[in-house]
Amino acid sequence: MSWLKKVEHLDKPEVDTAVFALSLCYLCGTGTQQDIERGGALLARTAVRGNSDMKMAYAEFLHGIKNDLAGAKAIWSEVAKDASNPEAQQEAKELLRTLK
Repeated sequence: MSWLKKVEHLDKPEVDTAVFALSLCYLCGTGTQQDIERGGALLARTAVRGNSDMKMAYAEFLHGIKNDLAGAKAIWSEVAKDASNPEAQQEAKELLRTLK
């Protein structure tokens, strides 16, 4: 946990995976005190330039915790168009279909 906290303030793509892990720790309260706002902010940061899995996690945060269906749908639409991760692409398409 101490190593993850050291990269929290680094805004570099090469630490996005560590920041993503840290965001989940804050959201769940694993190894640190639970902090939904901090975890959500870090998750948003990684989703902006992250991979489809990071984007899907952020969309789930928006939908499930923040009750922001419009925000989640926008991210799912983006992932549904991205063929670089077929599993995430299919999951996003299915989620969008269930919302219609």
